[in-house]
Amino acid sequence: MIGAGACSLVGATLYAQEKYGAMSEVRGKYQKHITTTETGLRVRDDVMGDGPTVEKGDKVTINYHGMFDDGKTFHTTYKYKQPLIYTVGEGEVCAALDEGVVGMKEHGIRYVIARTHHVKGGKGIPNTVPPNMDNLMFNIQLEEVQKAAWWKFWQ
Repeated sequence: MIGAGACSLVGATLYAQEKYGAMSEVRGKYQKHITTTETGLRVRDDVMGDGPTVEKGDKVTINYHGMFDDGKTFHTTYKYKQPLIYTVGEGEVCAALDEGVVGMKEHGIRYVIARTHHVKGGKGIPNTVPPNMDNLMFNIQLEEVQKAAWWKFWQ
């Protein structure tokens, strides 16, 4: 859950699409607030969280909405009403989600723009994401962070 007064992730996305049009237009309006990682992943924090910061090795619980730059959804955890739980940096999810949550604070919302090399190494996902697709958008809501135990790194 996010703090009081914050919009829901899906509600914020739909509001932005209604107000500005397709996500490619939304991206243009917020371009100055987007930072780029070393791998080319572009991120923007829409809601700064109030909990622990995500680092490699932490277990996270997220909800996300993935879409093409025309606003068409290719995957969302909201459809199944089941959040995604994984360990950051272990390769359990696509690089866009794995790298996209690093540095987020619990209860935060982040907007991520990825290319297909961040999703299955550029191969895409059959019947979902075509290969070599640019500008895949992810709205990520970080529900919970479980910090990695110090002993895990000694194994």
